[in-house]
Amino acid sequence: MTTIDDLPRGLEGVVVSTTSIGDVRGDEGFFHYRQYSAVELAERRSLEDVWHLLFRAELPDAATSAAFADEVHGRRALPDGLRRLLPQLASLGAPLDVLRTAVSPLGAELGWRPTHDIGADELADDALRL
Repeated sequence: MTTIDDLPRGLEGVVVSTTSIGDVRGDEGFFHYRQYSAVELAERRSLEDVWHLLFRAELPDAATSAAFADEVHGRRALPDGLRRLLPQLASLGAPLDVLRTAVSPLGAELGWRPTHDIGADELADDALRL
């Protein structure tokens, strides 16, 4: 059994997960989403295009990009309950703490079911809504 004392300092060389979505080799300056440079994507593509790449495994052409942007745009409205709760959550401080905490009431308000109880299509729909 590996213990915390057995791990290298800074976790150098420790593989935490395998994925086909991203690859990071920091010593080489290599950071990719799918087969595309993350730096080039950030410089040349919209957030929605990169989002499409992550969710649908391909960079969209112009028509697909516009359709996907329309699809996600319609999901941006906050439910009333979460809208009222956010000012209180903001007092937690760090933005990622607020975001993490806000996901639970959002899921409750939208009626999300546990991820292990739903199929891939419903999971993808919930992820896009999030």
